[in-house]
Amino acid sequence: MKKEIVALFIVAINIAGFIYGFIHYSKQVVDFPEYLWLFILDCPLAVLFAAWVFLMFIFKQGSQVLTALASFGCIKYGIWTVGVLLFFSPRYLSPELFFASFSLILMHLLMIVEGAFLRVDNLKRYAILIALAFFLFNDVLDYVVLETHPNLIDETPEKISILAVLTFILTFIIAAFMFRGYRFRWPGILGEIRETLTSFLKQK
Repeated sequence: MKKEIVALFIVAINIAGFIYGFIHYSKQVVDFPEYLWLFILDCPLAVLFAAWVFLMFIFKQGSQVLTALASFGCIKYGIWTVGVLLFFSPRYLSPELFFASFSLILMHLLMIVEGAFLRVDNLKRYAILIALAFFLFNDVLDYVVLETHPNLIDETPEKISILAVLTFILTFIIAAFMFRGYRFRWPGILGEIRETLTSFLKQK
């Protein structure tokens, strides 16, 4: 029962993160049709996937594809956001934006941790390939076809081009990490949740 309570708490945090992120993206998504929102709400969608995984855990279910999407997305957009805030640091880490940027960095570092937590050892290759295809397609829309990447302060074509290349590289690096897999020892009840989630996924 304790595991389910902890999982429900994580679900609530992720849903709150999704709502906050959706509000943050609200001015951007209105410029695009609804069917593209799936590829615009980067961080909010990643934490929503994570909330879904933990909700399924509560109901003693597991999904290879959903877990791969949640893990891939949280790691990717956690790293991406922290990297962007540092890349554009003269503006984002200026005194007037420092507190907000620091808060965002902290939240997205937690996303990376959550993504690593959801990277269980027995994820099937087909699930990882689906996640790779989804996020690679997202990169193409963001930087090649529709420029649906997040609106940034002080962005210039040169900086966006550099960011685009780094984003594609990051996507493939995370895919390699997902395929290779690394074992982490999670303390206490988190370790129990991860072991149970792994056992669910073995059945899929």
